[in-house]
Amino acid sequence: MRPDLNRNHPVHIVMRAKSNAPRFRQERISRAIRRRIASATRRGFQIVQFSIQQNHLHLVVEADDRKLLWKGIQRLAQRLAWDINALAHRHGSLWRDRYTRRDLTSPRQVRNALVYVLMNFRKHAIDEVDYALASMTLDPCSSAFWFDGWDTRAGPLLAALRRELEETNLLESPVSRARTWLLRAGWKRHGLMLATEHPRLAG
Repeated sequence: MRPDLNRNHPVHIVMRAKSNAPRFRQERISRAIRRRIASATRRGFQIVQFSIQQNHLHLVVEADDRKLLWKGIQRLAQRLAWDINALAHRHGSLWRDRYTRRDLTSPRQVRNALVYVLMNFRKHAIDEVDYALASMTLDPCSSAFWFDGWDTRAGPLLAALRRELEETNLLESPVSRARTWLLRAGWKRHGLMLATEHPRLAG
């Protein structure tokens, strides 16, 4: 059984696809994932940040209790499976195993998780050219544009990201405003996020 949940603690969720699943960052599929994220909010459950990687999703969510968290993620997983299977003309289960959950109980943990989620595309760079490009951009397959904790020096990268989202008609936010103190303000005690940061999950 999953552990109980303190409603004041955000949660980092990872949902991993099976090896034969299509690439999630394809335009049609990433759009479908955004739509489902946008419609996932229910009473007592909401998605505050996300990033879409090729074969997995990172989510930062808030929920009032363990049951609402489980139901919210299960509902999202089912609806994503329907959409992605239809788009990819495939059948069968989409997800590799049960989602992983990490409760974020301190400002430091929340900050590290936010960097990990929003900058996760840098972790998956496949070569030096890809890594160099990722280091100079913010991820359009994430909620980076709607994140309100950037250091002011991120301005040029945010402006470039805005132009990219405008060109693809994706400017409308699919995420919810943070409810918990840890996600709204607490993590900022350790400094606003720099556009040059890279993912890690220590402490």
